[in-house]
Amino acid sequence: MNRPFGAVDVAANLNGAVPKATTQKILVALAEKGEIVQKTYGKTSFFVANQASIDTVPADKLTELEFECKTVMDEELEAQTASTAKGIVQLTDRLVPLRSGAPFVSAEELVKIDVDWAKWRAEWTRRRKVFMTSVLCPLTDPSGPSTHPVMLLITKIVFGSLRQVRSHPKRPRCSLKI
Repeated sequence: MNRPFGAVDVAANLNGAVPKATTQKILVALAEKGEIVQKTYGKTSFFVANQASIDTVPADKLTELEFECKTVMDEELEAQTASTAKGIVQLTDRLVPLRSGAPFVSAEELVKIDVDWAKWRAEWTRRRKVFMTSVLCPLTDPSGPSTHPVMLLITKIVFGSLRQVRSHPKRPRCSLKI
């Protein structure tokens, strides 16, 4: 980095591998050799990179790099503008039917949706009845759970163990409304 550092900063960046006093001596020696520049402000010394030893870029090369950068940026901006304009056109096309007040769903589609809903509602009701009669009622039956392996597994999952289920014999009969 091209910023000033103190001896304490350099020692901290070295994670204590070199003591602060030694770091200060090394930085002063490098400053005397001309490899870095020492700037003193009061009692504090800061060290910066020697700007004179850094190669400079010629003006024509710098102009060429700026032109190349501008060309690349212009191409990217044109591509982004084109894709954004295309997206705007697509979204506007999707809004045309909504703005005209046309129905969102045709009558045929609405009838099909109603038929499908009735079909799946009946299927859901059938499955709910099967669950209530074959799973939930046997689990809540006071005479104890079924000895079917699936029922035993469900009982263990729901209630923890068979011993806990059988320890409550006075539970009411299953009176769930389906």
